Amino acid sequence: MLRWPVTPVSATPNPSLPEIAKASTAYEMKWDGFRAIIWRTDAGIRVQSRHGVDLSAFFPDLVEPLTAALPQRTVIDGEIIVWNIERGRCDFSRLQRRLVAGRALPRHVRQHPAHLVAFDLLRDSRGVDLLDQPLTTRRAKLERLLHNTPPQVVICPQTSDRDVALGWLNDLGVAGVEGVVIKPAASRYRPGSQLWTKVRTRDTTEFIIGGVTGTLQRPATLLLGQFDNHGTSGSSGRPIRSRLNTGRICAACCAACRSSGRAPVIHGPALCLQGGRRTSPNGSHSRLSR
Repeated sequence: MLRWPVTPVSATPNPSLPEIAKASTAYEMKWDGFRAIIWRTDAGIRVQSRHGVDLSAFFPDLVEPLTAALPQRTVIDGEIIVWNIERGRCDFSRLQRRLVAGRALPRHVRQHPAHLVAFDLLRDSRGVDLLDQPLTTRRAKLERLLHNTPPQVVICPQTSDRDVALGWLNDLGVAGVEGVVIKPAASRYRPGSQLWTKVRTRDTTEFIIGGVTGTLQRPATLLLGQFDNHGTSGSSGRPIRSRLNTGRICAACCAACRSSGRAPVIHGPALCLQGGRRTSPNGSHSRLSR
């Protein structure tokens, strides 16, 4: 039986979309937000974080739409997001600001309202737990439950077509979609398990290696720069820590550059620099990854 707090199912990372039979797989967008379990209790709405923290006080703007959308005893799994109208994408930093806003919270709520993207139904309106039912059944019940909800409560897009999911990865990173979550269509919901797989989108930006700390043989951090629209080079703002594999790649590249005088061409799993090009998983929330 479901009890507060429940540990949600998580996803293990994968570098690319695996080749899986379409009929056995569900692909969903991975959003740049806060994972949330929504409990519709007799006392009202409770918002539980991934780690079991009660976040209800930080999302008063979701109370009314969720109360209207969910019958009592319902429990759903989803992601809370805030949309940045100016940038046309999800804005994770605005979610974080709510947690430290204090008395300014009403202003954040008014200026940047939150939305819930629902993707799983854990308990229905009869109070029946659905954990042992397959994803396809839970999804169908979720769609019926949320077929006519307020605009702040939406259902996460889902497809069984790998090509559609690949299109999400290639086209929607700029909108703040972090990637794709891959779920077995027949899977049960097992709290605390890692039943799902996630594939992240990637952002690519041109950089120049201006310097390193440590030695050229074992660089510790990289100082990166960028050209502006006038062709002038400047610092990107802070050094980037060099992970072990990336450091080895950078060391080999720096040695080659010293002997040849050519621009560096570096490729690494955590950091990719190609002629000063840095590729990082979208959603890492560092200033340089945006």
